[in-house]
Amino acid sequence: MAVRAVVCGYLEDISVKAFDHHPDDLNEVIGHEGGIYCLYKQDRLYYVGLAKNLYGRIKQHRKDKHRGKWNRFSAYITKRTQHIRELESLMLRVTAPRGNRQRGKLSGASDLKRELMQCMKQSRRLHEAEMLGGGVAKQKRKRAAKGARGSKALSALAGRRRRLWAKYKGKDYSAILTTKGQVRFDGTLYDSPSAAAKAVVGRHCNGWTFWYYPIGRREWAPLLNLR
Repeated sequence: MAVRAVVCGYLEDISVKAFDHHPDDLNEVIGHEGGIYCLYKQDRLYYVGLAKNLYGRIKQHRKDKHRGKWNRFSAYITKRTQHIRELESLMLRVTAPRGNRQRGKLSGASDLKRELMQCMKQSRRLHEAEMLGGGVAKQKRKRAAKGARGSKALSALAGRRRRLWAKYKGKDYSAILTTKGQVRFDGTLYDSPSAAAKAVVGRHCNGWTFWYYPIGRREWAPLLNLR
């Protein structure tokens, strides 16, 4: 299935003088198109906005409060109108142009800072427990995993990033258990060890007994032991 591009056309680094010398040509290219535009003073970003008619809005800024504060512009056309405002907000948050008073709002997204802080606290507690001894660490991991499911439970039980190994039909397979409790195998992230095991054998498989993690230099134990 073909992937539809969010941005389907663009003009970059165009002089404002194009409105004086080639207004009809500009109108022909972007006059009936909507999207995101950027205003620049020389090579410095000044303002970011969105418009249903890019030609009309950019032309308007030659006479409004932004007059004389920019002399070049770029325009990015998007047919998928539901993404226009989100794209504008993202650009505002990343670039913080001096001509924009408001910071972009990502209303459909959640701030992950609190989640990161919780993960950091948990990692710190588990790290401290590891320093005190394996038994203490094991109990703390079990308490952290209590009530959790899927990758969150596995993340708490594992405590840290681990290498994984499996043998199937005489062939060795390696994977990585991430700090988020996901299994990375062959370039793909899986939310459970069983899903990653299925990718190897081609059918449902208990990943807790399929995958092994190192417990010593040459010793390996099944993931089930983490429970």
